Amino acid sequence: MYTLRILRRLPSGKLLTLSTLACFVALLLYGVTWMNAPLSTSDTPSYQAVGADLADGSLDALHLRAPGYGLFLLATGSHKDLGRPLFWATLVVYLCAVLLLTDIARRKGLPDRYAYAIPGLLLLPPFIDSTAYALSEALTGFLLALALWLFVLARDRRLLYIACGLVLGAAGLVRPTYQLAFIVFALPLAVKGQWRASALLSASFVLIVGGYCLLNYAKFDYFGVTPALGLNLSTQTVPLIDQLPESQIKSILIDVRDKDLVEGTSKTGKMYIWRAYPRLVEQTGLGLAELSAKMQDINLSLIVQNPLTYLKEVGEAFVIYWFPTVTRPSMMGSGFLKLLWTALHFAFILLFGITLIVFLGSFLLKPGYAWSSLPPVYFVMLLTIFYTALISCLVEVGNPRYRVPTDGFIVLVILFGVDYWQKTRERLA
Repeated sequence: MYTLRILRRLPSGKLLTLSTLACFVALLLYGVTWMNAPLSTSDTPSYQAVGADLADGSLDALHLRAPGYGLFLLATGSHKDLGRPLFWATLVVYLCAVLLLTDIARRKGLPDRYAYAIPGLLLLPPFIDSTAYALSEALTGFLLALALWLFVLARDRRLLYIACGLVLGAAGLVRPTYQLAFIVFALPLAVKGQWRASALLSASFVLIVGGYCLLNYAKFDYFGVTPALGLNLSTQTVPLIDQLPESQIKSILIDVRDKDLVEGTSKTGKMYIWRAYPRLVEQTGLGLAELSAKMQDINLSLIVQNPLTYLKEVGEAFVIYWFPTVTRPSMMGSGFLKLLWTALHFAFILLFGITLIVFLGSFLLKPGYAWSSLPPVYFVMLLTIFYTALISCLVEVGNPRYRVPTDGFIVLVILFGVDYWQKTRERLA
């Protein structure tokens, strides 16, 4: 309640101005504080390999990574050695996403006293720390926010629906998780009877993602954004590979998994496949696409034979997915800050769950009122959040990092939910 009283004292009608000012201050503050950024991770070199391959204007090999972030690295001169331009560009696109989400809230009638919480939360270190790493989260989050902003802006303007689909397609080429994301945006339009808008958005999305898939097929005889699915599924079948018939692949998988259980960072063996991958390529003689297809067949057969074990793995991934992503830049070497950001994160996720329960409860009691009281964009964000969670947990380990591009959407869903709860109380009073 004290926080709400503070928010009510902030100037009404100056939301975007103050948010822009806050973003500018954040740009200077984090730019000075995180002087070592961008930081490299174990995933960074594979993105750089794509950027280096694109340096001559075309891809000469099939890669595990989609091309979008590699192109971003190339544009910022970080496809060989990471440089400060990459950090500044990442920070700027993240801050632009914050402003886009703030404008969406303003356009959809969220009261300023709640909307101020968007920059208030998203500019805190545990939300913005993804910009300190040479990873695709910030760029993906920006593209999702831009697509949502165009969706809100479009109404009946066809060109904006086309632009929305193109931006979503770009998100699919940055993070393959979103190579079916057009469904999330097109479905609400179809439900409302806006078939033409739904078709335009879908067609423009397919033009980008489908076009890239065709390019891969023409050059590498592989139709898809990235041949990583078969390998990714291996993270969800770790307990099952002992059931495979004797083969060279089984021997390699078990040997690497067992070593990873002892020597791996997490001691779970979940990511053993990435240590096994080079050895599999070398000893089987299979190319990337062939190996991934082989692993896909193996993993799907294991899942079909052991559905409950697979569901257990998915359930564990779903729990982990909602955990915090507190990292070194946000902790700043302080154990107290780590505890504070962790507590803030769990409060954030708890509030998200509570607002969903309130909405679902009122929807069951009065579906018409609940459906009409929230803007359509609320449901698009909700679908995007759970679409991301579902894909991330069904085919991967549910790393909380995969949730980061949708954290801004979660903030908006919470705020729209709180506003809905407040209005419902006033209506019933």
